[in-house]
Amino acid sequence: DPSASRLAHTLVGQAEGQAQWVNDTAWLPGDRLAAVGNDLTLRIWDAAAGRQLSVLHGHTGSVTCVAASPDGRRLYTGAGDGTVRAWDLEALDPARWVWPLGANGFGLAFAPDGARAAGTGWEGWVRVWDAATGREIANWQGHEQSGVRVAWGPDGKWLATTGNDGRVVLWDAATGQLKA
Repeated sequence: DPSASRLAHTLVGQAEGQAQWVNDTAWLPGDRLAAVGNDLTLRIWDAAAGRQLSVLHGHTGSVTCVAASPDGRRLYTGAGDGTVRAWDLEALDPARWVWPLGANGFGLAFAPDGARAAGTGWEGWVRVWDAATGREIANWQGHEQSGVRVAWGPDGKWLATTGNDGRVVLWDAATGQLKA
């Protein structure tokens, strides 16, 4: 609780297997929080109550990133199994689309309008997809080593990526052209 400068909850779930790292989180409507980790799961929490609502399975590698669609109806996860998966949250059903990456994905974010998603991953790639269909719109080499995270500018025209090469890079989101 930032206004009271106190800890409200520590969310602790039963990790599956030996790996218990939590790699990323995303907020959802209704004070829900999604968390992913090395135990291959996507977990959804009631943040206000500090209670785990569901555990979703589907990845076969460490789940490294999670992003919520702007309308809050879907969650997208990227993992060490070389896929991005789309999860239907309206029914909390693990029915999902799979976007093949061919390599580990580490960062995922949605454009402010929700129409596109961008990701970063192993060996420095940056990709942009049509969020409704999963069709790849653009793909370029962004970093000398793995791309770690990605964020859209507020107007959807810019992408910022970070990488294990120690750089933050700004891109024209439409063309993939390096800006700074």
